[in-house]
This record gives sequence, C-alpha cells and structure tokens, in this order.
Amino acid sequence: MSPEFLNQDGRSPDDVRFQFEIIKELAASVREVTKNMQRMQEQTAETLIRLERIEAKETAEQVAACLARIEVLEADYHRRSGRDGFVAAVFKSPVVAWIVLFAGIVYTAIKDRL
Repeated sequence: MSPEFLNQDGRSPDDVRFQFEIIKELAASVREVTKNMQRMQEQTAETLIRLERIEAKETAEQVAACLARIEVLEADYHRRSGRDGFVAAVFKSPVVAWIVLFAGIVYTAIKDRL
C-alpha cells in the first residue's frame, strides 16, 4: 500500500482494528451529541416553563387592571343612569309641567306689576 492511504499509526484503512477504532470514535461522538441534545431539550423545556410563568403573571396583572377599570366604568354608568333617570322622570311628569306653568304665570304677573 502507498503511504498516502495509511493513517498516523501506519495502519491501512482496510485493517479491521482500524475500522473498529473509527466505529468506536463515531459511537462516542454520537453519544456526546445525544447528551448535548438532551441537555438542550431540558434547557428549552425549562425556558418554556419560565416563559409560561412570566406570561401567566403578565396576564393576571392585565386582567386585574381590566377588572379595576370595569368597576370604575360601571360605577360611573350607574351614577349617570340614576341621575339621567331622575331628570327624565321629572321632565316627563305632568305635575312638573303644571308647576313650571304656574311659576311662569306668577313670574309674568310679578314682572308686569313692577
């Protein structure tokens, strides 16, 4: 065999022991890559869990803020509804119309006398 086909130990690639060593090295490399991939998967899972906790906390804070805003808006709505309902009831009442008419007549009469 020519020297360019020999490895560093002077063995030929056709040598069974040489091939066995290569296979052992490949197997070790595959094991190492597998371990690295498992570590990466574990880190990814941990990162996803952390991200989920962060999102859950942010969501809870946003829900709390929305609930507080809803309470304020509902209080304002009920306050306005009560006021508007009272004003509408007063203006729709025929008694109020008679009182306003009488007040207008009294005002006109007093104004004319002065």
